[in-house]
Amino acid sequence: MASNLNLLLVSRNEESSHSNWVLLSEENHEDQMKGVSVAIDSKTGDVIELSTQDVEDRLRWRTSMPCLVPKYSTLQRVDLDRSRYIRKLDESVTALPHLKRLKLTRCSALEQLPSSLGNLCNLQELILTNTMKIKSLPKSIGGLKSLKRLVFNGSSGEANKSLQSLPEGLGELRSLSLKRLVFNGSSGEANKSLQSLPEGLGELRSLQELVLDKCKALKELPSSLGQLKMLTRLSLQECKSIQGLPDSIGGCHSLVELDLTKCVALASLPVSIGDLRMLEDLVLTKCLSLEALPETLGRCEKLAFLSLTKCTKLTRLPHSMERLLPICEGYIHSLILDHHTDDLKTSCSFEGSIP
Repeated sequence: MASNLNLLLVSRNEESSHSNWVLLSEENHEDQMKGVSVAIDSKTGDVIELSTQDVEDRLRWRTSMPCLVPKYSTLQRVDLDRSRYIRKLDESVTALPHLKRLKLTRCSALEQLPSSLGNLCNLQELILTNTMKIKSLPKSIGGLKSLKRLVFNGSSGEANKSLQSLPEGLGELRSLSLKRLVFNGSSGEANKSLQSLPEGLGELRSLQELVLDKCKALKELPSSLGQLKMLTRLSLQECKSIQGLPDSIGGCHSLVELDLTKCVALASLPVSIGDLRMLEDLVLTKCLSLEALPETLGRCEKLAFLSLTKCTKLTRLPHSMERLLPICEGYIHSLILDHHTDDLKTSCSFEGSIP
């Protein structure tokens, strides 16, 4: 309850679906919580959201953060934006029984997450943005039974550059609802240290989107990838160390989009890619080492977009693709080529000019 807190009202929203929430800036007598913003349920008086985004730098927590229980035990969302000085989270964070969203943004000194993280049985979203010193995740992550979204991203050169691996415990979410696993960033340093993915990745049976952009140290994907029967999107943009995809990828029967932009070490695609009957978009832009496409690619009858821009070693397309190319039959709508030989150009029937 917030009745014993000294609060300053910031705004009240009576029109949206969250009209029962009152956003406040907390300025109580405990200096550690001064300036923290909270949201309060106007019916119950419970504090349901806490954010450090607008806290002045002079008031930000140093080294450690205060305990959140029992006073804030009703929290559903915690956003520790710009908590740049704390090295670890207080264990009380993992004792919040109603927590649904934990967002750690620009926590640049944060070195680890609590080993008891898996106690958050109601957590649905875990987002780490520019947490540059975190090298690993706790094994207990498999205990996040309600997790739907796990995101690692960043917008600066810092991003999540120290994260080297994911725990095998991630696979314990197999029967649950994790649908999005995202590693991305707008900088070249985003996820440069991630070297491997656990074989247990294939146990994430509900996963629909896997984004591993700019994981430049990642050399291969686990063979269990093919167990992801509900996966619709796989993005490996700028994974510059990957030389090939596992043969098991053919088991991803729901895959619609495969983006391999700037996978400069990728030499070939597996024959099993022909088993991706739902594949609509295949992006191979700037795959500088790619020399050939498998004949089985012609079996991807729903393929509507194929980009081969600046695949400078690719000299011809497989004959099996001839039946996919005519626009009049409703197959490939966009075929993008660049810097290719006459053999490659004349073997294709498509609408539009070649750059």
